[in-house]
Amino acid sequence: MRGTARSEFPSILLAHASSSSCFQLRAETGYDVRMARTLLDETIWQMGQSFDMLFASLRDLLNDDWTWVPPGGVRSIHAIVGHAISCKVMYDNHAFGDASLTWMDPRFNAWQASAPGEGFSAAALVDELRASDLQVRRNVDALANDAELNRERPVNWGGTRSTRWILSVLSRHDVFHAGEINHIRALHQRNDRWEWEQEP
Repeated sequence: MRGTARSEFPSILLAHASSSSCFQLRAETGYDVRMARTLLDETIWQMGQSFDMLFASLRDLLNDDWTWVPPGGVRSIHAIVGHAISCKVMYDNHAFGDASLTWMDPRFNAWQASAPGEGFSAAALVDELRASDLQVRRNVDALANDAELNRERPVNWGGTRSTRWILSVLSRHDVFHAGEINHIRALHQRNDRWEWEQEP
């Protein structure tokens, strides 16, 4: 067992599961129940479930897990988390914002670097991840009704896609990278066996 300290997360991040109340149905705040939101609210819930999986993959990381690169690999967990942040910010800006962002924004290189510079803070990066996810889901929650899911919205590579398609990509993206992070962590911590095969 290595003596490296476990990553320290701000308490607000560890309370993530209880923070989803802002995405509940809004009937009690004057929401017009005649406007169907069944699919929209289901989409928001599913996005939350996918993000929970990504978020949970970070909780067992030790400090040196963040920057380790597997033999023959290129990307660290830091780079993968930064990539998830970058995609949330980019997709959100083009679908729900002014579509002004490009990949030349210096934040993207900093977030996605496999070997971050001195002063790297895992907690700060996770804060960025949390903020990027909340921004997207708040914009989705602000949509009026299920019809918005069929509305075409800009994507960063040009053209448009339906809102449903964009949100589906973001949701599956979180799950995909959660698996990558978990596998890299297990390789570095040398506990990649099935649970029932783990050494005592």
